[in-house]
Amino acid sequence: MRKLREVLRLSYSAGLSIRKISAGTKISVGSIQNILKLACS
Repeated sequence: MRKLREVLRLSYSAGLSIRKISAGTKISVGSIQNILKLACS
Protein backbone atom coordinates (compact mmCIF):
# COMPACT_ATOMS: atom_id res chain seq x y z
CA MET A 1 0.00 0.00 0.00
CA ARG A 2 2.89 2.35 0.73
CA LYS A 3 4.30 1.89 -2.78
CA LEU A 4 0.92 2.69 -4.34
CA ARG A 5 0.67 5.97 -2.45
CA GLU A 6 4.27 6.81 -3.32
CA VAL A 7 3.64 6.23 -7.05
CA LEU A 8 0.55 8.44 -6.98
CA ARG A 9 2.33 11.15 -5.00
CA LEU A 10 5.34 11.20 -7.33
CA SER A 11 3.12 11.28 -10.39
CA TYR A 12 0.57 13.91 -9.39
CA SER A 13 2.30 16.07 -6.77
CA ALA A 14 5.89 15.95 -7.97
CA GLY A 15 5.00 15.61 -11.66
CA LEU A 16 7.66 13.00 -12.41
CA SER A 17 7.65 10.82 -15.50
CA ILE A 18 6.85 7.13 -15.33
CA ARG A 19 10.48 6.19 -15.94
CA LYS A 20 11.72 8.41 -13.10
CA ILE A 21 9.09 6.98 -10.77
CA SER A 22 10.17 3.48 -11.81
CA ALA A 23 13.80 4.23 -11.03
CA GLY A 24 12.96 5.74 -7.66
CA THR A 25 10.56 3.08 -6.42
CA LYS A 26 12.04 -0.04 -8.10
CA ILE A 27 8.66 -0.85 -9.67
CA SER A 28 8.38 -1.79 -13.34
CA VAL A 29 7.13 0.75 -15.86
CA GLY A 30 4.17 -1.47 -16.79
CA SER A 31 3.06 -1.76 -13.17
CA ILE A 32 3.21 2.00 -12.73
CA GLN A 33 1.15 2.48 -15.88
CA ASN A 34 -1.46 0.07 -14.51
CA ILE A 35 -1.56 1.87 -11.16
CA LEU A 36 -2.05 5.26 -12.81
CA LYS A 37 -4.68 3.90 -15.21
CA LEU A 38 -6.67 2.40 -12.34
CA ALA A 39 -6.36 5.60 -10.30
CA CYS A 40 -7.81 7.69 -13.13
CA SER A 41 -10.85 5.51 -13.70
